[in-house]
Amino acid sequence: MKSSRRRKLQEQLETAQPAVQAAEQRVQKAELTYQKQSQKLNKLAPIMEGLENLSAQYSQRPEEWVPEAATFETAKSYREKKAMPLIQKLVKVLFALHRKYWEVKDERDKYLHFYQDEKKATHHLSQRLKEVEAENSQLYAMKRDFRRVWNYFGAEKMQQVIGLMREQEQTAKQDQQENQIGRASCRER
Repeated sequence: MKSSRRRKLQEQLETAQPAVQAAEQRVQKAELTYQKQSQKLNKLAPIMEGLENLSAQYSQRPEEWVPEAATFETAKSYREKKAMPLIQKLVKVLFALHRKYWEVKDERDKYLHFYQDEKKATHHLSQRLKEVEAENSQLYAMKRDFRRVWNYFGAEKMQQVIGLMREQEQTAKQDQQENQIGRASCRER
């Protein structure tokens, strides 16, 4: 019984080790991707700073940046030559700011979601790694106990017991298969 449990635990350990290695590789890949995304965000920071400076330039008092009318200039010529080009320029700046705001916001949201997903995956993999490590330490303890029993009874006696247990397991497995075949043939009739 203990040898079959030990064998099962050994098989689970062997199947878990590649999963743990794959998980560690995914964690490393996620960290690398996160670093790349952080670098991209750092590249966007100067652009945002430039936009802030531009918006600050036009958020001052209008008297400082609105051109004054000349002495004998009519309202119509002032409107057409100075005010309308300035308003068109302001509209373009506002549209550019608005578009850049949404681009940066979308980019930030994308990176934020990516980071959160990677953080969840990392947490899940860390939990799984802890489980596998606990199982691994349990298997090592069983291995030490098995060696103690092996040393106590001797190699020859242990080989006999293991052979006997294998035969019993095979017989039980064959009986189970025969029962399944018998049930399947009864259903077909």
